[in-house]
Amino acid sequence: DKSVTCSANCLAASPVLDAFVHANAVRNNNSSRFGKYLEIQFGASGGIEGAMTFEYLLERSRVVQQAHSERNYHIFYCMCVGLDASQKSALDLGGAQEYDYLKGGDCYSVPGIDDVSDFIAVQQAWDVLSFKPDEQQRILKILAAIMHLGNVSFEQSESSSGMEATAVSNKAALQLAAKHMEIPVDQLEHCL
Repeated sequence: DKSVTCSANCLAASPVLDAFVHANAVRNNNSSRFGKYLEIQFGASGGIEGAMTFEYLLERSRVVQQAHSERNYHIFYCMCVGLDASQKSALDLGGAQEYDYLKGGDCYSVPGIDDVSDFIAVQQAWDVLSFKPDEQQRILKILAAIMHLGNVSFEQSESSSGMEATAVSNKAALQLAAKHMEIPVDQLEHCL
């Protein structure tokens, strides 16, 4: 039944959206960092026939910087504690404290938020929404690349023409970011 599938998909989308757009803020442990308009279409029988999300406005600056006692988006912390050891190894991930993009607010866990069960809910939602395993893995690789990219640091250097320049000083983080983006390291370094 199309209505039942549509309803299940609408419900399943919630944990995914929550993990990717909610963050711990000073006044709210599960603060929504986006604006959306959800339009649901109903059929003549009253069942859900379709749904669309409009005006997805994400607070992008949160990815790279958080205020004290705030966290980045929940999905990053969910991955750090929710992935099993082999998945973390494949993505070259450690604990949240190891990533500059996650430690800016010095807040790694939040009362009332269970990152492990939230991550399980995201994975189950991906299955309900018919995300193929390779699509799920690509999403995780992109998220891992973002975490590794945050650890890339720079130092002052000089170009071949004697001009002031910068150079990547942490090649290991650059290599991990490039690996999970599936692009050559030199191309990523050039872009940075």
